[in-house]
This record gives sequence, structure tokens and C-alpha cells, in this order.
Amino acid sequence: MISAEPTAASAAEPRRVTVVGYYGARNLGDDLLLSAIHEGLRRADPQVRVQVAAEHPQHVATLPGLSAHSRLDHAATFEHVRRSDALVLGGGGLWHDYSFERAGGLLGFFTAAKVSMPGYGIPVMLAEMLGVPVHVLGIGAGPIRSEDAARAVRAVARTAATLTVRDEDSARILEPFAADLPEVRLAPDLVYSLSLPDSGPSSDEARSPAASVARARAAGRTVVAVNLRSWADGDMARLRTRLAAALAAVATTRPLTVVTLPFQAGPGRDAQALAELTALLPEDVEHIDLAEPPPLAELTALLREVDAVVAMRLHACLLAHRCGTPTVGLDYDPKVGRHFREADRASACLPLDADAAALEHALRAALDGPLPGTCVQRIRDLEAQSRAAVDDVARRIVAAGIRPRPRGPAVGSAAAAAALGAAAVGKTAAVEPAAFSGMVLSDEKGRLTARDVDRRTRARADRLSLALPESEKTLAAGRRLGFSGVLTAATGAAAVLELPAVPAHDGDGPTVELVCGRAALRLPLPEAAQRRRILLHTPGGGQKVHVSLTLHGPAAGAAPWDGAAQVSLTLSGEDAAGLWVAPQTSAAPGGRP
Repeated sequence: MISAEPTAASAAEPRRVTVVGYYGARNLGDDLLLSAIHEGLRRADPQVRVQVAAEHPQHVATLPGLSAHSRLDHAATFEHVRRSDALVLGGGGLWHDYSFERAGGLLGFFTAAKVSMPGYGIPVMLAEMLGVPVHVLGIGAGPIRSEDAARAVRAVARTAATLTVRDEDSARILEPFAADLPEVRLAPDLVYSLSLPDSGPSSDEARSPAASVARARAAGRTVVAVNLRSWADGDMARLRTRLAAALAAVATTRPLTVVTLPFQAGPGRDAQALAELTALLPEDVEHIDLAEPPPLAELTALLREVDAVVAMRLHACLLAHRCGTPTVGLDYDPKVGRHFREADRASACLPLDADAAALEHALRAALDGPLPGTCVQRIRDLEAQSRAAVDDVARRIVAAGIRPRPRGPAVGSAAAAAALGAAAVGKTAAVEPAAFSGMVLSDEKGRLTARDVDRRTRARADRLSLALPESEKTLAAGRRLGFSGVLTAATGAAAVLELPAVPAHDGDGPTVELVCGRAALRLPLPEAAQRRRILLHTPGGGQKVHVSLTLHGPAAGAAPWDGAAQVSLTLSGEDAAGLWVAPQTSAAPGGRP
């Protein structure tokens, strides 16, 4: 029998749990997963201290008894894990091989990989070596297409004291390792377990999104909330065009207001995709634009107030259904389709390439009535199952008791002690991620805006991309396109400069110039059949330096150009992990970035 009562020792020493996942990345869905885990742990032990190994700790929600540090600060992670009574890995889709090779494959476990299974597996392996129980909770697995990726999953999964996956496909992926694993349990997504506010901000608060929706409905308008995201594997421009056409068609029979609902904040994220949609809507379709994801109370109030939702992101669909709002899903990832099937709403989930007529039909069906009773009951069942799974793991953590605490930092970990500071444990690290900001786009004629260039030319906080119009098949002398702005550096950060394949040409060819502070790198682009990628180190942490990335035409004449070509500079993350390609050209005076 597992007791839910805290051990007597907790009166003197609080229980400590380290949680590892994709947290602090300003992704509302993932942060709700963290809130669900935190809430479940506090139901079992209200005094528990939760330490999050996060992507960006300054963006982790402020919750009682919760602190965060950078997951990439392995010295701090080591110290926190060795002082913990348990480690929770999850939830979300952390076990896949999309980025496994870029993380260095199996070698990534030994080269401090930042991403993929090695990146999230390092804290788990530390816990295993330190004797700290590991609980894998709400994990999504797959796709796993290589033997080495399967070995990585097996190595991490076999450390678990309990292992809970979020869907049947994930359970099937783990079947070949079943003999080495604890019982693999199936439970719905953790966000089903999260307590939702009964009501949001008062509807008379003039600035709340829900109040704006209430005013629109009081004026006789139908209100539809829309969530989109960027997605490299789909034709998002075509989706936006067709969805705009479907919304415009609905607006011919009823006054329509669209609420844009981002679920991930940051440059190039959801708000940009939604702005590109609203730019296509006719003038008689009003829109209420949210710049970033709202707090949970405001979000649920909004979802309960609108007439229908159209969404790509899983947790936008899931929360809308929990709030009782008919929803049309856009199936960019198998997890979205699985959600609609488990909610008994499979017909309301459409593929990304659905035409405007299908989108209009699905939207009108959503607007015609409330959720069917079978769907409402199914959602309630999923909520109960998810909460039971979270509570079971939390009770097991409590029943295991509190481990003896080590005295002082481990032998050889003076760096860890310095990283933790005088408070040792529980203090949130103020770590500012590497980022681009204040980017100005220009060509040989002067300053440009995003509307003046190919849609692939974009500046995000973590990536700069340059692309000429696809119709431009040659680069003439004097042609230039570039970004300039500020780079905020982070300790240990790197950047990947990606150069395109270039057609054969005579004489001088195009060049790419990268300036970072006082360092400059000018790379000619010779004929090349494949793209080249170069790993560069950024300046020391905390510095703010001028940075520019520019594509230049040849010194004279003209050079052929592939209209699909792009030049990009990506700050450390999936693209940089495990990559080292030495430049084949020397830097300009001043050294290289």
C-alpha cells in the first residue's frame, strides 16, 4: 500500500524533486505540462520543493516552491540532482530522432549535447549514477527510425522506477525493450490533469481578451479563435490562404470576429503566423490580436466565451475541448489527430492540405452547436485518468521518503558550488539566452521591411535567414541583402552559419559576410552541389555586440543563383549540437566570430 502522507523527516527537511523537460521556452503547452506535474506533487506533499532544469529559467512560471536553472548548466544540474529525492522526466514528446543526429547521436551523451534524447538524458543518467529514483511521466515517443536512437531510448527508459507514456503509439515503440523496462503505463496527456480556473478575469475588465470577445458577441458577432504555428514540413502559406478563404466565406452569412491565439511567444513564432493570416482577411472580418500567450485564467475565460476554435497546437485543441468549445483541429503532427480520436471528434480534425471548402464545412459544423455529449463525457474520463496517473507517481515519490542530503559540493565540483552561489539550492539562476535583437533589413538601395522581400527572409531571436526572390536567377555586381543589429551573447553559446549550394559560374562569385563585434568573416561561395555548415563560437556571456549577416553579389559581372537558396545564421540549439566543420577560408583581419 502506498501512503500519500509525507514522511516525518519532511518536517525538518523539505522533499526535493528535479523536473526535466522542454520548459521555459515560452511554449504555453509545455509550461502547462510543468504546472500539471507541480500541482500533482503538491497534492501529495504541499511542502515539496521543485527544481526545474529548463531551457531558459527566467521564463519558467513563478509557482509556490518552484525554482529553475539552465538545463545546459550541467554543474548546477549535478548539484541539484544529488540533493533531490526524485527526478521526473517529462512530459511531452522528448523521445524522437528528429534531432538525434544533430545532437551527436550516442556520442551526445558524452559531449554535453543540448537537445534530443542525449540532451534530456544527461540529467537522467546523473540521477541513475547517484541513486536518485527516476520517474518518466507523460512522455511521447517516436518516431524512432535508427538503431542508435532506439539504443538511446532503451538506455534512458531502463533507469525509470515508473514509466508512463501519453499514447498507444509511444507504448508500441517501447515494446521491443519491454524485458528491460518497468511496466509501461498508458495515461492521457498531463494537461488533462491540470485544474482549470472556474472563471477568468471579470468580464467588465475592459482590457481582458474575454471582455473584448463578450463585447463582440453582444454586438451580434460570431467569434472564432484561431491558433497557428510555423511548421517547416507543411505549406503554411497555402494553409493560411485557404483558411482565410474559409473564414471569409463564413463571414458572408454572419458578422465575424477572429481572435488570434498564440501558444508560443517569440519572434517568428505563432503571432507572426497569425498576423500573416489576418492580413489576408477581408475588411469586414474584425480581428482581436493577442501578442503572446495569455495566462491560464485569461485563456480559459476566452475559450469559454468564443463560439468555436480552429487550432494547430495540441494543447490549444485540448484546452478548448476541456472548456466545452467546439474545435476544428489542423493535423500537423500525429498527436493532434490522436487527440481528436480519443475525444470522439475524429471528423473535426483536418489535414494541413485540406481545401478551403473542407475548412469552411468543418468550421460551420463547429459553429452549429455545442460539443456532443459523448465528447464531453469522454473528456471528463480523460481528465480523471490523467489525474490518477499523476497522483500515483506523486504518491510513490512521497512514499519513498527523503534521502540523506550530501554535505557541501561533491569532490571536484567547485565549479558547481560557484554556479549555485551562496544559497546552494533553490535559487533561480538569472541566465540570459543568446539572442538577436533590433535587426534592420536592407539592400543596396536602403532599408527594407518584411513585405519588400521573399517570405523566407526573416529575423528571429535565434535565427537570421536571407533569401532572394525565387524569380531572381542571377546575382549582379553590387547586389546586396543583409541584416544588422545586436547579438546578446551567452557563455558557451555557438552559432551555425549555413551556406547554400551554388551553381557553376565563371570569375568572381557571390560572397557572404558575417561581422560580430570587431571580428569579420568573408566567405566566397564557390560552385558547390550541397549546402555547407560552419560552427562558430560567439563572444563571452552577457556581451551585447553589433552583428551583421550580408549576402553580396560578385565584384563584377553577374553570377548564376538558385532561387531556392538561403543563407542562415542559427544560434546554439538543435542545429549546432554535435556539429564541427572548420571553415575552409581565412577570416578577415580582426579574427573570426
